[in-house]
Amino acid sequence: MLSTVHRRTLEAFYRHPIAHNLDRIDVLSLFAKLGSVEHGENSAVTYTIGDEHHRVTKSRGHSLMTDEVMALRHLLTRAGWGTDEHGSPNPPMEAVAPNSDWLVVLEATEARLFHLDLRANDKSGHTIHARNPHRILCHFSHAEQGRDAEKRNTEEARFFDEITKALLSGGKIVLVGHGAGHSNTTQQFSKYLHTHHPLIFKRVVNAVVADIGQMTDGQLLELARTALTA
Repeated sequence: MLSTVHRRTLEAFYRHPIAHNLDRIDVLSLFAKLGSVEHGENSAVTYTIGDEHHRVTKSRGHSLMTDEVMALRHLLTRAGWGTDEHGSPNPPMEAVAPNSDWLVVLEATEARLFHLDLRANDKSGHTIHARNPHRILCHFSHAEQGRDAEKRNTEEARFFDEITKALLSGGKIVLVGHGAGHSNTTQQFSKYLHTHHPLIFKRVVNAVVADIGQMTDGQLLELARTALTA
């Protein structure tokens, strides 16, 4: 169980704007609790949680630098940690069946994730069964995104982090969205995965452009079925 200090430190990693006063001692204590901390030569530190790790070559100063905060936040996210919509710490998501597949329906400020079960022996003809659809929100409105590029980019990174955390368990991924260019959130998310999570990016079997505002969940699932069985 996390202490009050550990919870406060974890919450600070996901604060917006980015925290500039994260105490290094508190951070070391948090990661030692969640995983391990290894000190090397010349003030180097390796943070590890499960199979995920990040090495800081020069760990100096009382507070973490912005790039350290971002790097360790990514580490926490890859390891399954985060915060809920109220800012309270969330432990790693419960494991789902190995190689389970996902449908991710993306809009500019919202993602709907469907955990898919494609049953080859289903008498109705390879029906997709969606289990526990999960909704992730981007907290800035379109107007706020347009006014402040830095805030937009920061919130988009958090938005994509939260989606990625849900996809860590494995399986094929189908992305569905609408729009073109920068307004195509599916395209932006694909680029994010390619840059930051190449192994997850390799699991994306298709990225489909569709008029999702006019489609039912059943129609979206049919798109996923087609992509997964093609």
